[in-house]
Amino acid sequence: MPPRMERASKEDKPSKSMQQLGIVEPTFQPKVNQSKTAEQMKKMQDKFQEALEMKKSQFTGTVVKEFPFRESKTKPLERE
Repeated sequence: MPPRMERASKEDKPSKSMQQLGIVEPTFQPKVNQSKTAEQMKKMQDKFQEALEMKKSQFTGTVVKEFPFRESKTKPLERE
């Protein structure tokens, strides 16, 4: 390594370790990316379906109305 890179790597190192500073490793480890059981997945799916059905029942669909076609009482315009 070039001398400048060696000096920079020495400067980056902390002077004291965590143990010397009195910092203890954290004992709490959060549960990250634990897989769900089939029972939990089924329960989540049922809850989702129930919420979806509730939303669908609140939605009012489009009502089809027939357009009132009638013949006009006046003559149509004559075009040339």
